[in-house]
This record gives sequence, C-alpha cells and structure tokens, in this order.
Amino acid sequence: MSPPAGATAGKARVQMLASAVVGVLLLALVSVTLWALGDLRGGGASSPAQQGVTVMAVGDIACEPGSETTTTTCRHEEVGALIADAAPDRFIALGDLQYQQGRIEDFLGEDAYDDAFGDLKPITLPLLGNHEHLDETDGYFDYFYGEDIDSGDFGERPVGYYTSTLGSWDFIALDTDCDEDGVIGGCEKGSQQYRWLEERLEGSTAACTIVAMHHPRWSTGAKHGSTAELADLWDLMADNAVDVAIAGHNHSSEAFKPIGRSGSGSSPVLSATGIRSFVAGAGGANFQGLTGDGDPLVSATDARDSSAFGPLELVLADGAYSWRYMPIEGMEFENDGADGSFSGDDNCH
Repeated sequence: MSPPAGATAGKARVQMLASAVVGVLLLALVSVTLWALGDLRGGGASSPAQQGVTVMAVGDIACEPGSETTTTTCRHEEVGALIADAAPDRFIALGDLQYQQGRIEDFLGEDAYDDAFGDLKPITLPLLGNHEHLDETDGYFDYFYGEDIDSGDFGERPVGYYTSTLGSWDFIALDTDCDEDGVIGGCEKGSQQYRWLEERLEGSTAACTIVAMHHPRWSTGAKHGSTAELADLWDLMADNAVDVAIAGHNHSSEAFKPIGRSGSGSSPVLSATGIRSFVAGAGGANFQGLTGDGDPLVSATDARDSSAFGPLELVLADGAYSWRYMPIEGMEFENDGADGSFSGDDNCH
C-alpha cells in the first residue's frame, strides 16, 4: 500500500532540509579548516606578508670576476638566486656590492655582481660601501645610472645619501664611509650629511622610519666591530624615533635589541623605544668571525651568526614590522621576530 501523497511530500521536505543542514555544516568545517591552515602557514588575515611591503637586504656581495667559488667564499650567485626566487617588493643592496674596487668593468664581469643581481636592478635601492669609494664611486654610479649621468633616485654623484619610501615607511640611505677620503658631506654633528638627515627626520610625517647604511653603528664583528664615527648620526636618529637600522660591512648576520643613544664608551644603552638594528653582511663574498661571549656588546644581541650566507627579510607594515634571516640552501641560521601590531594600529614611533 502506497503512503499518502502528503506524507511523501513531507518526507521529501525533511530530507531536503537535512541535506541543506549537512551542506552548511560541511561548508563551515571547510572554512574553519582553511582559515586554520592559512593561519598556521602565515597566510591568514593577520599575516604580515599580506599587509606590508616585503624587503630583502644584504651587503658585502660579489667577489672579483674570475674568483674561485668554495664552500665559504664567493657564494653570491646563490644569494642572488634566493632573493630573486622570493620575489620581494624591493631589494636593499647594503654596500660593498662588488670587490675589490667597485669598478664598472668588475660590476659587469663574468660571474660578478651584474650576473648574480642584475635581474634585481629594477627593484634595488643601493648603498655605497667603502669598496665603492675606492673607485671614487664612479663604477657604482656608472652601473646604476649610466656613464656621464650625474643624478637620479640614489643621490647626486658622488654623494650617496638619499631618501625614498617603502609603503607607508620612510626609507633613508646614508653614506657612512666617514674617513677623510670617503663620504662627501661627513658623518659628524654639523656636517653636510648630518644637517641633511636632521632636516629629513624633523620634516617627516611618516609614523615609521628605516635607515640603511653600509657601516653598522653596533656590531660584534671581530674584524671591523662597531663604528664609533657614526655616534652623532645614530644619536640624531635615536632622538627622532627611527625604528629600524640595517647595515653590512661585517660579513656576518646580527640582530640587536632596541638601542637608544650611544652613551659613553663602547657600550650601548638599551631602550624600549630605541632603534632595532641588524647587520646583514652575509652577501656571499666570505665570512668574518665574531667576538667572544665575553664581549659586553653580546648582551645587546638577540642572535648572531657568521657561518651562513643569505639576506635579511623585512615586512614593513602600517605601524609594525617583522624580520627573518634566510640562509641559502645547505646553511643554517634561524632568527625571526616582529614588533608592533599588524592590525593597522599606529605602533611605530
């Protein structure tokens, strides 16, 4: 005996309602799973990489053309390939880009800087290093501007300091070869470069500022160490709430706790509102050792290494930033962190 038509229709409606409920529950489960996976992978709504400008930085890069590649020397092509594969928004080249004298023929030599980093040229913000100054900066400006071109986005030849922007951040590049044969404009208080930096910082309306320089104000590098000649520029930066400073020169990787004004002697003064600084000098040329654990400056570091080539990656967001060092394949150095809130709140100085 067949059931009444009304009963059949009611049963069908119940089945349809049950199917719809199951569908909603499955959709919710899939959404939650995808959100969780995205969050674990750094791809969720709060992921810094989706909310800021991604920048990679490294210096002390290319050996002279014809140099032999070994396990610990001349690995710049691998560093360049790593950066290119990561596809950052900008690349900051932190000086000593081409050894030994930064001549144009060396920049363009076989297996030299242009071969390894030439594809990154459209996104590069370069800095002068002391080795570029050995050629009186001609090779550097010839490479980035062209022969007989005296001015552009990276300063007016031979002056190597300039400003730019990285998303909502102010970017300032300094020329820190401070000896008498180096930077045009000087590094001491009252110098041309000091007055230029003072005007730039005091006139800025950006909430966050990053300063790049070849020589580090602070470093535990055993060969070069900290750069005392930068004390006046550093104190000016600290007084004007610069957030991040990055440098090379020492062929190592170092992450420092926030440091305020220079203080007396060689010991920095840690400050919650100070400048967080990084050394990213593992561009491939070679390694230079670090001081022993007895160095008082070690207490100001969060991490340091002189056994892995690779760049520093920064994500610069509105009011916040994150960082991590990225070693080339086969080498290890882990250090990462973040400051500020990636919610969009104004947390920078």
